[in-house]
Amino acid sequence: MSITIPKSLKDDHLKDTIILVVFKTNYNLEYIHGIIVDTLKKSGDNIIIPQDIDFSNPAPLIYGLDNYRIRLDPSQIQFNCIKSYPGWEAYSPMVYYFLEALSKDVVFTKVGIKYISMFEGISIFQNIKGSINLKSFPPLMGEEYMFRANVTENNQPEPNAQAIVRLTNNRPVAPHLLASFVDITLEKSASNENYTTSIEFVHRHEKLLFFNLITEEFKNSLGPTY
Repeated sequence: MSITIPKSLKDDHLKDTIILVVFKTNYNLEYIHGIIVDTLKKSGDNIIIPQDIDFSNPAPLIYGLDNYRIRLDPSQIQFNCIKSYPGWEAYSPMVYYFLEALSKDVVFTKVGIKYISMFEGISIFQNIKGSINLKSFPPLMGEEYMFRANVTENNQPEPNAQAIVRLTNNRPVAPHLLASFVDITLEKSASNENYTTSIEFVHRHEKLLFFNLITEEFKNSLGPTY
């Protein structure tokens, strides 16, 4: 049975909203850093640029732009939201702006998305569809489960992406406070010609996995907007 996917949630409970892009390049990290700095300076005044960088032995470079954090490594770049999630319509154009600036000098090979939702004082196992039951085994009573799956679309014979779903139930996060986590990761091959459609693909299927996982009652408690 198909379900209606909300456009957004009033209470999204998102803790991390990471977009990862892996690339190859003939240029060194200092050159790629320069592209990021130039793009940042064109993007606004509320920016953070790493200082005193040792490019002979660099640690990951962390940049800031308003509500966003950007992490640069020699072969990948990550984007994340620092505070509240502004929604895909605001988040994705910022990501694409930086990737377009990089695309002239790097070759994109893979994209990924990792969204982690944290629910304080809520048992996620009581709010997912179905149950885990293996014949001839006692009931599974652990606090964490992980599932891997291939994701296909349009009846393609080969998987379009790989997904990992990790559920953590009632983990202590502070004195007298438990929280549950839903961690969904999708990765897909990409190129300079299709990186935007590849990112849109993994984002779309991250939402499909999340909303197909939770119950209708739990979804409605999060304040969906359609």
